[in-house]
Amino acid sequence: MKKPICGLCSGKRVSFYKYENAYKILKCESCNVKFLPQEELNKINLKTLYSKKYFKTKNKIGYENYLNAEKIHRRNFQRIIKKVLKKRLNKTTKVCLDFGCAHGFLLDELRKKNITATGIEISKTARLYAKKKLKLEVYEKIQDLGNRRNVYDAIFLIGVVEHLKLPKEIFTRLLKLMKHEGTLCITTLDCEGVFPFFSYKPPEHTFYFSHSNLIKILLRCGFSKISYKTLWVEYSVFDIVFRIFHYFNLKNHIKILAPIQKAFSELTLKIPTNEIILFAEKYDHR
Repeated sequence: MKKPICGLCSGKRVSFYKYENAYKILKCESCNVKFLPQEELNKINLKTLYSKKYFKTKNKIGYENYLNAEKIHRRNFQRIIKKVLKKRLNKTTKVCLDFGCAHGFLLDELRKKNITATGIEISKTARLYAKKKLKLEVYEKIQDLGNRRNVYDAIFLIGVVEHLKLPKEIFTRLLKLMKHEGTLCITTLDCEGVFPFFSYKPPEHTFYFSHSNLIKILLRCGFSKISYKTLWVEYSVFDIVFRIFHYFNLKNHIKILAPIQKAFSELTLKIPTNEIILFAEKYDHR
């Protein structure tokens, strides 16, 4: 049997980490990333995984009700856009890409600022909503962009990199799509973060990054001027409790949350999370 290599840094010092949801998770001793090996990735049908049920479910994998939380998603995206524009102060930001755009709410918020925005989304349900309901330009996969190069001022990957099968290849491709002095914005779980509370969720999450190994791989792919900080996110009170129940494996008691959802449907909290928001830039040698 062929020995596994790291799906991030291609290192050969790889060891078994754990089984979760009947999926094998490995750990790279070189870069410390946890990941699903290729034979496990081959089992995952992305179109089936990100079906309509993914966005409305009581299961650990997916969203309790993505569309019902539209206002909250939009406010979180507005804050992220504001951070990116602040980061790009004195730089023109006219054309952006959202890789993994879901239903297109971030794209729509960019459009409100007169920024031309394009999306990539594997989920047919979410993609059609963005295209038909919001009249946005959204493609199924990055290959659909053709041979575009040096096009985008900023590229967003919001809660996406942990879902990828080939993150290094995607980063390399995104670098080519970005303009000189373009900005990459990533949010993802930080396994070495201030709040190291998270669940291993294969097949939904395929890579479990830390700020250190994510920075290393981005530098290797050609990005520079990388910075990050803890991400603050607005959640509904119900969503917070819902996540806690799943974290402590109390899914058999989720039905008791109905009164909480009814009583606190509009109440939200902005809290620090176990995620980071990371910025990287592209600088051509001219």
